[in-house]
Amino acid sequence: MKKRIITPIVAAIIVVLSPAVLLFAEGSQPRFLLTSDADILAQIPPPPADDSPAGMADIETLLQVQQYRTPAEIARAERVSSQDIMSPGALVFGPEFNAQNLPRTAAVLQQAYDEHRPAVLASKKQWGRARPYNRGLGITPCVEIVPLDESYPSGHSAESALLAALYGKALPEYETVFMENVRETLWGRIIAGVHFPTDTQAGRLIGSVIAREMLKNQHTIGALDEMRAEILSFIKQPDAATTAAVRSAAATAAQLARRPLTRAARLHSHNDYKQQRPFYLAYSQMADTIEADIYSTPVPGELRVAHDKDELPSAPTLDETYIRPLVEVYKQNGGRPWKDSEKQLVLMVDFKTPDTGTLGRLAAKLKQHPDVFDTNVNPRAVRVVITNSDPLAGHFGDYPGLLSFDGSRADYTPAQLEHIHMISYRFRKLSHWTGKGRMSDEARARLVKAIDDAHALGKPVRFWGAPDSETAWEFLLKLGVDYINTDQPESCAAWLRK
Repeated sequence: MKKRIITPIVAAIIVVLSPAVLLFAEGSQPRFLLTSDADILAQIPPPPADDSPAGMADIETLLQVQQYRTPAEIARAERVSSQDIMSPGALVFGPEFNAQNLPRTAAVLQQAYDEHRPAVLASKKQWGRARPYNRGLGITPCVEIVPLDESYPSGHSAESALLAALYGKALPEYETVFMENVRETLWGRIIAGVHFPTDTQAGRLIGSVIAREMLKNQHTIGALDEMRAEILSFIKQPDAATTAAVRSAAATAAQLARRPLTRAARLHSHNDYKQQRPFYLAYSQMADTIEADIYSTPVPGELRVAHDKDELPSAPTLDETYIRPLVEVYKQNGGRPWKDSEKQLVLMVDFKTPDTGTLGRLAAKLKQHPDVFDTNVNPRAVRVVITNSDPLAGHFGDYPGLLSFDGSRADYTPAQLEHIHMISYRFRKLSHWTGKGRMSDEARARLVKAIDDAHALGKPVRFWGAPDSETAWEFLLKLGVDYINTDQPESCAAWLRK
């Protein structure tokens, strides 16, 4: 590896601040970082020359971003600019995640931040790269706080990478969303016009190097164990738990969305409440439709989610399993199911108790959140579809307008079709194929006719109770099915992108 030159000033800083000398942090706390700043700096490449391809790309990227950045992107950059050590946690667990409520967590993160800064500052002095807006390039920052120090590496990016690694180590179940925030931070500093792209990449690199070195130290691991215990106690609060679960699922969905679909089908999470993580797993896989069976109970207004009546005593409520998470989803994503997608989300509900009482309770709950469940108020709202409960002819209009129906036949009138969202057929009425071997020509013809009948009505079609395997999914898709009915949303989502 090419030897890097360290200036006398930087060498002096490193000697004075070297963690090899300072084995204890201020207040006699054992240090997390025992690696010298010189060893850390040796792993960071120099910034590109302005006339190099990377240097020219740096400049052109900022000029293009500045020309086309929107008010929403400027607000995004300002949010990144104002982040602190508690921000990644607050992003996941909600605004009550702060130093006052989590003092041990704040102390651990503050110590890590304080220990990482000397290496970052030394690296800035080492390379002395001027900020983009101090280069005569016509670049103007769009954030309120404009840094005065050197540009390379990005301090915000280093801090974000460090914190993501520590949060992720303490809470591996939420690592995906913490790492997603690193990407947001890097891009936010570019949008702000305060860093070149290579500044942010170098910042992420030095932050990751420092985190890796800290995590070699058992004092760090012990402190993160204490941090985890405090956070887990905090997120027992229902609101914090819901916020965290939605953030984590959304981060997984964002990663999935970057992989293009290779098969034109929609995903229906059948009996979703039976999943280990009801709602969240299907949502993280960007399922188009999520299905729940509901029961009215003797408790006024209560609806519980279960398949069989004997499950009710321990069954979760519709509010905690679906309504509360969906309200949080729309709150986080600005009134849509997924932040960067135009997809619509369908919540399919199967009444297991008489329609009248169950319907009234469901409608009352939905009407409390019209921006989430009423497409007349918000075109991107969740479409709530009632399945297995076709109204009698002439009575479709008796149901609240925010509800649609899952049809089961091909003889609806034009007026009735306005209330039908999709057509679903029981697979076993048309075929006894198990997904293995060859389907009979007669059964295949029945399936094709059912699909054609639904499409003639202008409605998408689904078969429930069909074999649930890649072979069956592929076969049904080739026949023209629109929705893949599955109890395996994660596997099906991967197959759709394979």
